[in-house]
Amino acid sequence: MALAAILLVLLAACAPSLPLVIVDEAHFTAFKHGTFDEAYQVAPGPGLRLDATGYPFLIPAEAPAVPGPNMVQITTSDGQVYSHPWDMRQTVYELTPDTLASIETGGAFPGLEAGDSYLLGVGYLDASGRFTVLWASVLNVTS
Repeated sequence: MALAAILLVLLAACAPSLPLVIVDEAHFTAFKHGTFDEAYQVAPGPGLRLDATGYPFLIPAEAPAVPGPNMVQITTSDGQVYSHPWDMRQTVYELTPDTLASIETGGAFPGLEAGDSYLLGVGYLDASGRFTVLWASVLNVTS
């Protein structure tokens, strides 16, 4: 029994870690200035760890009925959107094929491919399917 516990700890320690993306104001520039100059640089792999601890999501004036984030989405360069529900009581998420599903097909997120760019957004998805962005940034996957 003790050997099994040791093996589980060793396997967890050997598992590749996900790149960490911290939600901050510095990277939320695409919509404010119309450029994508401030992008996150992440390694290729199955996904990422998103940490929004302490980030104050602001409700846009044009969407006063939005209560706060309820969805995180990753959009690929070919326009595929993968999403995961956002719980306002939780601020750290692992976004991987196990947690992200395609809005159109329900298929799993294929992971972060070297050389590709992705749009990462946190926002509010209403009943009609409209996604109000509360924070977004670009992910550039380095090789």
